[in-house]
Amino acid sequence: EYQRNIVPGFLPAAAALCAFAGIQKGDRVLDLACGPGTASFAALDAGAAEVVGLDQAPGMIALAKELAAHRPGMTFLEGNLLALPTPDAAFDVVISSFGVIFATDPDRAVREMARVLRPRGRMGLLAWKREGVVARYYECIEHFIPSVDVHNPYDWGRVPWATERLLGAFENIQTQSLIVPFAATSPLDAWERLRVSTGRVALSYQTLSATSRLALDREMEKFFTELTRSDGSVDWPREAVMMKGVKVGEG
Repeated sequence: EYQRNIVPGFLPAAAALCAFAGIQKGDRVLDLACGPGTASFAALDAGAAEVVGLDQAPGMIALAKELAAHRPGMTFLEGNLLALPTPDAAFDVVISSFGVIFATDPDRAVREMARVLRPRGRMGLLAWKREGVVARYYECIEHFIPSVDVHNPYDWGRVPWATERLLGAFENIQTQSLIVPFAATSPLDAWERLRVSTGRVALSYQTLSATSRLALDREMEKFFTELTRSDGSVDWPREAVMMKGVKVGEG
């Protein structure tokens, strides 16, 4: 469901991230929390010589391997963002498309990114902004499904907070706003697709009582009705931010 409903909207964002991070011909790239390899494939298309994708979800890695069966230069591994199973200074670029932001220990995740980069290696991240229509969506969700994250992943969408996390390990921090579109044929279609595709929401929805599911369905249909075009289709322009930096050190 994630591959069918979420990945199409992420493809342009992944390509934009690879361009922003400056991936070029011959680079060795690590894609963290890679999911089914969306940004990994974008990195290879950008000219990377070798791409390693890492995710802690076995199902995502299995799907990524299946999709990469006929694409040389790609490797997918199961692993933890806080203890990367890769040697020091092994990569030219580390990227993460809406992945590292969910690491339970942001500072440790940053240190691990820096550790596996060569001197003056580059880092590129995508994060959601907790503002505008993205904020409104999660406010509706969390009324029924409270967040249990150890830290707020949307802190990464606040540039001063993210910069503070990155500085020390990285320098020359730059950011750029990005819109990540989500389209559906109707408000009902939008919510029916998201409620079975988006990780925590999909799992938690099934644990709600029938009354709570119905109330959430109505709330989300109302939310998406506010985002409809004249033909009744949904256009949800999700606000995000790209950030990049260079590993501190000689090189």
